Amino acid sequence: MKVKVSSLKHHPKNKEIYTLSSIKELMESISKVGLLQPLIIDSHNQIISGNRRFESIKRLGWIKVEVQVKDGEEELLLIHYNKQRIKSFKELINEYLILDRYYRKGQGTRMDLTSVKSNRSSSRDIVSKEMGISSSQLQRLIFIHKHHPEHIKLLDRGILTVNQSYLQIQRELKEKIVEKVNQTINQKQPRTHRGGFIRNHPII
Repeated sequence: MKVKVSSLKHHPKNKEIYTLSSIKELMESISKVGLLQPLIIDSHNQIISGNRRFESIKRLGWIKVEVQVKDGEEELLLIHYNKQRIKSFKELINEYLILDRYYRKGQGTRMDLTSVKSNRSSSRDIVSKEMGISSSQLQRLIFIHKHHPEHIKLLDRGILTVNQSYLQIQRELKEKIVEKVNQTINQKQPRTHRGGFIRNHPII
């Protein structure tokens, strides 16, 4: 069905997860070939899939647009419909944080959006499939975000790769462990008043 463009609005969660990038390029493409797929909206006329396309047609001055209404868990639908999108590492982390929250609460154990069965895979495997990346890649991103979240910006700017960041953080953590162990050993070693170690002499 067709609705007025002015009656539609961006889903607020989309802004929290994704950025509206490359709008000018998309506007040029839409001007040439139009919209190849309808926008997906919820019952409140919020865009679930096609926020970049919606922004483009608004700027192009479209009056009406073809839409489909979809009901369900809106955050999950947002992520599902963006599975094939090229995403920044920040966007991937945003997706993970939302999906992880659902699965930890047990809300996502039955996933109608995919054919993955929760009783055959770990929750992280299910999340990685829904995000469209490998479980190992996701594990490294989670590790980086947990220990050095500032590295995510460096990944998106191309200053570090995921492997470089992961290995660097691992090395730093190991060095801290060794340092703590050495400090503990030094604190436990008895010393004389002059600073030398006390020598144990046999009792005669």
